[in-house]
Amino acid sequence: MSEQMVKETAQDRPARHKREESRAFTPLKTSHAKLLMEIRDMKELEWPRPMVTPVDKRNQGRYCHFHKDHGHDTEECLQLKEEIERLLRRGLLGKYVKDNMGKQKMEDRPPPRAGARFSQSIAFGEEDLVGVAHPHDDALVIVGNIADFAIKRMLVDGGSVANVLIWDAFLGLKIFHDKLKTVTTSLQGFGGATVILEGTVDLSVTLGTYPTTVVIVASFLAIKTPMAYNVIYGRPLLNAVEAIPSTYHKVMKFPTNRGVDCVRGDQQASRKCYVDSISIKGAPSVMMLEVEPLKG
Repeated sequence: MSEQMVKETAQDRPARHKREESRAFTPLKTSHAKLLMEIRDMKELEWPRPMVTPVDKRNQGRYCHFHKDHGHDTEECLQLKEEIERLLRRGLLGKYVKDNMGKQKMEDRPPPRAGARFSQSIAFGEEDLVGVAHPHDDALVIVGNIADFAIKRMLVDGGSVANVLIWDAFLGLKIFHDKLKTVTTSLQGFGGATVILEGTVDLSVTLGTYPTTVVIVASFLAIKTPMAYNVIYGRPLLNAVEAIPSTYHKVMKFPTNRGVDCVRGDQQASRKCYVDSISIKGAPSVMMLEVEPLKG
């Protein structure tokens, strides 16, 4: 290896490590390199552009099967890791996620450290009431991120035994129907009626804004029953991210590896959903699907 190559590698390594440390990748059951070998024929997989670093400045002793070129190892490829995350956010590759919930087992986690996610306390105060009209009995309705899409009219409901996704939202997320798993059970609720399920689907859910974010893979029940909400975040999701919602403060808080973050509710949307919910009879004329792909 030439002196120039050694210098280039030494200069690039801190920058690469800094980029990797700036975000947390979903824990997987296998290595990124082995996963690439299993999914390399997927039509959804987007291969990267050629490397821009001059050939004489790359480490010819290392080869990346994702870039199909020399310069770094496959397992170290940041673009590969980001591409796998993109596929996870689309609801793909769920079977490769550790524990199928994007969370490591407690015995696999590193020892607790100051500021770690599981050692933080969550509290609500007067500052959380800014912009909230009182008195109110409004539900907590938010805008959420599922499979890299921003979805409005999402109900945070700690009383729901399941996460729910209406059929129009399922279609709006452009999810392949073969990702839907058949179920034989029914769901009780929605005025006491028995709801027939179309199936379950595992989707990536992102909470918070960078750098305080949490990304998990959650299971949703897909239904065609009319309701005023596009999605319901139930107890399974809230417990998985250790979230604490407050309808009084119109906010949901949750711990992350970089501090506590929150998702604030939309009080006007909550009241609109309430009006819509009591007016739904049969086919809902109020079901305005609001699913937008995230930018950036």
